[in-house]
Amino acid sequence: MSYKNKNIKKNNKVKKKKNKQYHLREVEVKKSNVSIKKSENSKLNSAMEQALKMTGQTLSNEQRSLMIQIFKFVVVGGIATIIDWTIYFILYKFVNINPLIGNIVA
Repeated sequence: MSYKNKNIKKNNKVKKKKNKQYHLREVEVKKSNVSIKKSENSKLNSAMEQALKMTGQTLSNEQRSLMIQIFKFVVVGGIATIIDWTIYFILYKFVNINPLIGNIVA
């Protein structure tokens, strides 16, 4: 076997080893992200599962994730609306700004 062929085989082994290490790191990162998502959604899942048990219905994983996403959307939208109305009320009642301008600022 020539010197060139030996180097090619060594390089291939090194590349495979690096790819394997990269793949292992990638799997570890994915596992850690999944565990973080599970801990964030565990409270929502338990409340949702209790409600589903009362109605006797079951959901697939896709439906469950969609329900969680809708719930988060409603909560964030509600908080933003309350903040907007509070700023408008303060500007209109206490600062005596024109209601249209107060609405634009809020």
